[in-house]
Amino acid sequence: MGRGVNVILVVPFFGDLPLLASEVEALVNTLQPRRVLQGDVTELRLAAAIKDGVDRGGAFDGFWLATHSNERSVQLTDGELSRDALVNYIAQSGAEWVVLNGCESEGLAAGIAAIGCEVLAVAMTEDGSGIKDRDALRMAAQFAVALDRTGGDFRAAFESIPQTPHHRYFPAGESTRAYNGDQDIVKTLAELVVKVNALSQQMEGVKAALENRPTAAQVLGMVLAGCVFVLMLIFILIGRGWL
Repeated sequence: MGRGVNVILVVPFFGDLPLLASEVEALVNTLQPRRVLQGDVTELRLAAAIKDGVDRGGAFDGFWLATHSNERSVQLTDGELSRDALVNYIAQSGAEWVVLNGCESEGLAAGIAAIGCEVLAVAMTEDGSGIKDRDALRMAAQFAVALDRTGGDFRAAFESIPQTPHHRYFPAGESTRAYNGDQDIVKTLAELVVKVNALSQQMEGVKAALENRPTAAQVLGMVLAGCVFVLMLIFILIGRGWL
């Protein structure tokens, strides 16, 4: 994309994430973002950058954030930014897709996808260990190249990069379901086969029940036979003087 990608890149620097500067360099060289906010990134600077960008050039297509994160918040230079606040800023930016390249950011993806954005986030881990800095950098570089190669097609870009257990794709509007490439398709087809087989067995049971159901004449015959038996019993009891 020679003219650059209409994305705001937000990357606060932290001493324990030494490769963030390299991520910015890779993204700038590949995507030529419309707006880059790096280093000292406070909430006020973020809000101002979004407002200025929208006022000057209209809505952004994408919002790329690389920082410390968890399922409740992301880390800016001046402290944590809550999930709700992040969703609000993304909505203000007008972005249609979002990259959250930070540990456990999968927990933030649901609220963002719910406002109509495609989301690429880092998967949550059972032990909370998150993702290594170098793995995050590798994904960012690969995805940026794929995004450039696919002409900005976010999902196609995700599907074209090597699939790892570290990242999850969330379609816009589908807030609770992540897409994991071909593995998802195989799993969905397998679940569908199981459901079809179960339904087939249920239909066979219904068919057998209908075939074994007595006809109206048979039911009437059983009722009459029962009445005759009761009458005979009454006559016997009367004959013996018990009634």
